[in-house]
Amino acid sequence: MELIIFYFDWAGTVEELDTFVTGWKGAAKKTEGVTFKSYWVPHTKKWHHAVIYEAESYAKVRESWRSIGAPRDYSKMTHGAIDLFVKPRRME
Repeated sequence: MELIIFYFDWAGTVEELDTFVTGWKGAAKKTEGVTFKSYWVPHTKKWHHAVIYEAESYAKVRESWRSIGAPRDYSKMTHGAIDLFVKPRRME
């Protein structure tokens, strides 16, 4: 399993953000091997928001995002960054 944190900035409304995050949650539920863990506002990073997944792989998370079907609106989610964490085999 991998832990994926997607940091992003948001320039849309709060309602649009809620819809966006709800879409990610729903897509994760429909994608085997992906669990949407939570949504956070990081205080020690330059990003406005973060969503956290636990998944078989980052590719599975990307698969869940593609299942949403709506293209990304770059005027609202201007940019983002991903942190990917894996457990060392000796810790499993």
